[in-house]
Amino acid sequence: MLLLFGIVLLRLPIVQTYLTSELTKYISEVTNTKVTAERIDINPFSGIILQNFNMLDIQKTFICL
Repeated sequence: MLLLFGIVLLRLPIVQTYLTSELTKYISEVTNTKVTAERIDINPFSGIILQNFNMLDIQKTFICL
């Protein structure tokens, strides 16, 4: 029951937006780079999909897209 509730919560756009913000902030702090992601889609069947994920290093060079 609790697992089902967690899966339903992860499918809500407001929860995914919050997780996107927290995830990019955490990765930015850990890697000392600027990280952005437009959207994260968490699906228990297909996994985690990051849309428009970018990392910029100190020289403002894209690390990955």
